[in-house]
Amino acid sequence: MKFLLSTGKSTDRIEVYVIDLFKLYLNIMPGDIPGTDLGFDFVLTDTLKSNLANEIRNRVSRLVNTIQKKFDEKEVSISVSSLDIISDEKVKLVVSVNKTTSEEIVFKYT
Repeated sequence: MKFLLSTGKSTDRIEVYVIDLFKLYLNIMPGDIPGTDLGFDFVLTDTLKSNLANEIRNRVSRLVNTIQKKFDEKEVSISVSSLDIISDEKVKLVVSVNKTTSEEIVFKYT
């Protein structure tokens, strides 16, 4: 089976496709692409700085669950390898899909 990546290229590796999905979800707001469920809202309002890391962890966990539901659990296993707040508005995420580790995915939260 072939999977179309956001770059326009295709791959037969589901791990590469799932990692690409993370990049898409983290850089698109819900509703930006009509007719799809792509996008994830990382606007953090009314979150105290002391709760920020926990809130980001919870939202990333929800995103993992959202993407995991699209696939058979026997076919795709997703885990968070690392999650770090690197500035007042950026987070660095590394995920593992079937033991294939992504490069660093940096995304903004506000």
